[in-house]
Parts: sequence; C-alpha cells; structure tokens
Amino acid sequence: MVRVKICGLRGVEDLAAARGADAVGVIVATPASCRNLSLEAARRVLSSVPPGVLRVAVTTCTSGEELRGIVAALAPDVLQVHRELPPEGWERLRGEVPGPALWGLLGVGEAALARAEGLRRAPLDGVVLDTVRGGRAGGTGIPHDWGLSRRLRELLRPLSVILAGGITPENAPQAIRTVAPDWIDVSSGVEEGGRKSQRKVAKLLSVVKDEAK
Repeated sequence: MVRVKICGLRGVEDLAAARGADAVGVIVATPASCRNLSLEAARRVLSSVPPGVLRVAVTTCTSGEELRGIVAALAPDVLQVHRELPPEGWERLRGEVPGPALWGLLGVGEAALARAEGLRRAPLDGVVLDTVRGGRAGGTGIPHDWGLSRRLRELLRPLSVILAGGITPENAPQAIRTVAPDWIDVSSGVEEGGRKSQRKVAKLLSVVKDEAK
C-alpha cells in the first residue's frame, strides 16, 4: 500500500489534522517557503508526533554544518534535502550528516531521465519526484507528467520513490495508478485557508486505502 506523508505542518493543530498519515514533515531553514518554521517551532511539532509516524525534517539547506544542527535539534527519522544535487553532492552530505535516512529531490523535467541514473548510485534512501516550474523544482503545488514519473520510478529502483507536486484527494487515485510510488507527499492539496484540513486529510487517506483494495 502506498504510504502518505503530510508536509508543511505549521503547528500542533496541523499535526492533529494530519492524524492517520504515515509520515509528517516540517520545513526548516528554507526562508522562501511560507511554511518555514524556526527550529524551536519545528521541535514542538515533531516532539508531539505519535509513535509509529515518521518525522521528516525538510530543508533546502545543503550546508553540512547547518544540517547537522537541524538533525541535532529535531532528531528526525528522515532528513529531506529538497534540492537537486549531483551524486557527488549526495556523497558529501551523507558523509557530513550521518544518522537519519536521507531523501533527495529530482525535478520532473527534460533532464530527469539522465539524472535518475546517477541518483540510483547516490547514498540516498529515497527520491522525491516533484514538479519543475520556472526553473524551480519543488514546492509549486502543481502536478507534473506522471507518465514520466512512472519511467523515473522504474529507473530509480530500489530507492524509495516519493511522488509530490499538486496531489489532492481528487487526483491521488490517478497518480497512484499511473506512477505506483512508495509514498505520496501532500501539502497544499489538503489545506483550507493555509492550514491543514482534517476533512481533506481524511478524504485523502480514504482514497489511498481504496486504491490498495
């Protein structure tokens, strides 16, 4: 069954709305994101996560020193560096930041197929497939070519594949059928008024469960 990560939590209220998800994410050291939290605020959220739910720290930071500080402060199960790096960049980060599982980013665009070959050899535990718009990879809230993501999923095996980019309760079934990812990563697709909606999260979890039948 596909697992669900709810990302971009801003407080314990969002965490409560995300009940039932397999993983939750907080965004730190990423000033360009409207969901960016201080380490103190992120710690308050992650310290309240129930047992059995993966705690993910998401950042665009690539400084080994700063990433070690994030890991020390938050003790996440997964460190998601939402930046595109070459294989040697991931090698460097893995050497500088031992500990949690490491997820990287692959923007789904023209160059993705060639980059996927290199990422498969990188010291990553998972790769997030996200939308590229205006030269920006990730955080767009816009779907991409899921047919291309399916090809990338096949190239990236045995790494875990996390599908992101404009996923909602309405389009999640098609995304899952087309790509067959290990995870879906959802943020704005389960929000109302900029906050996580318990109703939308429950609907998303329900349709994902239905797809597993």
